[in-house]
Amino acid sequence: MTFKFLFKKTMIQKYAPLLIAFSLLSSPMLAFGSEIIKPKDVGNLYDLTHFSEAFMLSDLDGYYDIFAYNASKPLGIASLTKLMTLSIILDEIEKGHLALTDLVTISNHALSQDGNGLKLYAGEQVSVDDLLHGMLICSSNDAAVALAEHIAGSESSFVTLMNQKSKSLGFNSVSFVNASGLTQYDSSKNALLKQNMMNSADLLKLTQYLLDKYPEITDITNLESWTLNSKQIIKKNTNSLLETIPEVNGFKTGFTNYAGYCQVTTATLDFGKADTTIIDDITHQFNTFSSKKKVVSIVLGASSKYRKNNISTTLIQYAKEQCLLYALCKEDVPIFTTDIELPENYGIFPSDSISIPYPKSGNIEYTIILNPLWKISPDLTTLLPVGKIVFFDDTEYLLGVDLIIKELSPY
Repeated sequence: MTFKFLFKKTMIQKYAPLLIAFSLLSSPMLAFGSEIIKPKDVGNLYDLTHFSEAFMLSDLDGYYDIFAYNASKPLGIASLTKLMTLSIILDEIEKGHLALTDLVTISNHALSQDGNGLKLYAGEQVSVDDLLHGMLICSSNDAAVALAEHIAGSESSFVTLMNQKSKSLGFNSVSFVNASGLTQYDSSKNALLKQNMMNSADLLKLTQYLLDKYPEITDITNLESWTLNSKQIIKKNTNSLLETIPEVNGFKTGFTNYAGYCQVTTATLDFGKADTTIIDDITHQFNTFSSKKKVVSIVLGASSKYRKNNISTTLIQYAKEQCLLYALCKEDVPIFTTDIELPENYGIFPSDSISIPYPKSGNIEYTIILNPLWKISPDLTTLLPVGKIVFFDDTEYLLGVDLIIKELSPY
């Protein structure tokens, strides 16, 4: 069985200076950073930069940021802090150290937090499940602190866990000082220099982590309202986009005077049939790609609740109306084979199946780079990378995917 080379020769000539760097192949994926990542045609998304400190729209799988403004700038995150609090709570449940039915005794310190949304009192016992709902749906600060104390003995000890978890996840912009996201003040009511800080790029990674490891959490975040049965209190979700965009299923809002208005929003969009024409001659083998894709918008430091909601809505609507789903490569579809020291029953495959939402006006192309050391001495006994397939739009790098050697499946 033979396959054609699928090099785009014009691409190789165009990007010849880049191929030297790519051929090093020292990391599993290539990544380039920029303060503003721009697709070709983003219309009024540029106008949104006047109304918030940072925002981004991304494929939730993490392959591609459709648009990002100040994604690497650490900023106050207010109650988005509770996403890290949530990650530790869910980790403790997964480890068997905590159960949703466990009762938590409410302390005076927990009650001292601003915004007693659940009308708790000192000494009251409330289930982990109810506190978790209160923390995520109405952003109850006392619930967050009560859970933190229950897990770690004190809020300060829990904050240590939060910062340790951030490091273990590879976050570079993070500083946590409490479990709720409230602003820290000195005795003169001046905001302290050290606050809960994070950039939107790390918030994206945290959201990806939570939804990949604990997807069931959207059973809470997609509720428009929730009733605390023990008190017959009905709490409305602070995420009003649940009422206006049917595809939205969470995730978290936040506000303090220090941080401004903040929001992480997740949505599952149906793009219809994926465009499978990027790689010639194998498009018929891409028909198993799902038409649905999860996207996330992140807004930090918006100047008002209205503008926060407007930016979040505009980002989700842009993905929904101005993007197509492009099937780039599939892990069980060979990119090409060559008779250079490759047995007939082996092929070169992408290491992952990837589809991305991308602006309709885009023109995605690709090129393939093989590691010259592998070509001299091929090793068919491992799945180590032997090259990359790199996707571009004009002069803009989009993403790179490792190529590996695998045995061909019989037809």
